[in-house]
Formats: sequence, structure tokens, C-alpha cells
Amino acid sequence: MHYFRIPKLGCYLAVPLIYQNCLSEKSFIAALKERSKVIRQRNQGEEEKEGDKLDYLAKREEYLDNPENAEELKALDDE
Repeated sequence: MHYFRIPKLGCYLAVPLIYQNCLSEKSFIAALKERSKVIRQRNQGEEEKEGDKLDYLAKREEYLDNPENAEELKALDDE
């Protein structure tokens, strides 16, 4: 490397890269199990999110049928 003058502060970054290798069959199987667990949790979260959205829309439709509940709708929108 050639510096024309003094290198600027922070021009190099040394970070240790620590990771578990998957050279053995046991670690590969453990990684597959962990991946399937994460995918399952993500799907459950998306299902819960969709259920909450449907509940909100149902409550909103209920309000639109009965406009006397303006304060309840405002509370729903604030959530």
C-alpha cells in the first residue's frame, strides 16, 4: 500500500469474524433444526399479525354500522 501522506483515521477496520463451522454432520443438522424453528416462529408471528388485522377491520366495520361509537374508533386508531 502506498500512502501519499498520512492515512486518515479509521481507514482500516479490524474485526474478528467468529463463527461456528459446519464441517461436521452434527453441526449441519443442528443448523437445519434451528432454521426450521426460526421459519416456524416467523410463520406463527405472521398468522398472529393477520389475525390482529382482521380483528381491527371487524371492529372498524362495526363502528361504521353504528357511528355513535366515535370514541371507540378513535381508541382503535390510536393502537
